[in-house]
Amino acid sequence: MSLPKRLKLAIGIICDDIMETTFPDNFLMPAISHVICASRSTITNFCVMASCYRENHIRISGYCEEWLDKYLEHDFFSLFRMTRETFAKLLNAVGHIRAAYFPIPQRFGGRNAISLEKSLYITLWYLAKGETIVSVSNKFNVTISSVYSVVTSCLNYIMKMMKNVIRWPDNDERKLIEQEFREIAGYPGVIGAIDGCHIAFKAPVDQHDSYQNRKFFHSINLQAICSASKIFTNIFVGFPGSANDARVFKNCTLYKDIQQNGEAKFLGEEYHLIGDSAYILLSWLMKPYDEARRFCRKERRHNFILSQTRVAIEHAFSLLKERWRILKYINVNSIERAVIIITVCCILHNFCIINEDLFETEQDNTHFQNNENYYEEDRQTAGKRKRDIIRDLL
Repeated sequence: MSLPKRLKLAIGIICDDIMETTFPDNFLMPAISHVICASRSTITNFCVMASCYRENHIRISGYCEEWLDKYLEHDFFSLFRMTRETFAKLLNAVGHIRAAYFPIPQRFGGRNAISLEKSLYITLWYLAKGETIVSVSNKFNVTISSVYSVVTSCLNYIMKMMKNVIRWPDNDERKLIEQEFREIAGYPGVIGAIDGCHIAFKAPVDQHDSYQNRKFFHSINLQAICSASKIFTNIFVGFPGSANDARVFKNCTLYKDIQQNGEAKFLGEEYHLIGDSAYILLSWLMKPYDEARRFCRKERRHNFILSQTRVAIEHAFSLLKERWRILKYINVNSIERAVIIITVCCILHNFCIINEDLFETEQDNTHFQNNENYYEEDRQTAGKRKRDIIRDLL
């Protein structure tokens, strides 16, 4: 369909507006008047043409592909928080997951799709550096929408790895974990250290109060159990920052499963977890003696050794946050997406350690304890007896 000359001019004006082109009034006003007075069919055609308009951004061919190969091993590790060897293993695992669960739709025309390798580079950079989508877009020379799309896809791929990477230890693994914990300070029977960690994020406006913790920033609770080698064996993510550790613990899946199916299935009578004073004392969860009362030398020694052993989970949180710096502050106001990002970072944390890709850092104490108003009476006498037996052994 042939459009009037002035309507074409109006379309050109609107399409070139982003270029900040200045038009004289004797061109601009007649064109606008013509559009206003145009028939409905002409307006419809105009809207269709305007909606089909696509900006052609400048693209530098081979941009990311060229500079990535030039990095030294140390530089690559610093930027992507894993070695090239670990990255290759992750790429292989993600490739199998995509082929099995996320079939690629057939494409007809348009630009070439971003490769899975480049998509994974973009995602790791985003998680490791904690930069904005816009900044990542400039670094990898792709559009903002493409960065968001490939990051979302890769997060979904990695989420599928969770059951194989973060899992509860079997009988043989429990024996090995117990030996590793015992070697730290001599505390017997430990197969996991439990604690809570606060991950700062941009909370939705209508939920600021729920997600504000006692240090007055908005956060999501991450509860985790780790082995002596800092591998997470269980995580529970999503409770608002206003919730204390005891409340999160009583609502986590592991607690409910043990309450329903019994501790023998998960720990056995000889094994237990260790936590700080925030947690309730159970036959399968040891905590320090309450410092609010006077305690004897044996109890003081028990608390000291338990604390020395429990530091594994604090170190694990520090490693997690330093390796994946997006966890310093997740700049998204979608709770669901923030939870996915936290979970994926935990999966990658385990994946790297399992592949002996270690990362050393200074300890971070933003996983503060929230001990306010949740000391409970120790009603579990079995837990008391077990703790007293351990105290006497130490």
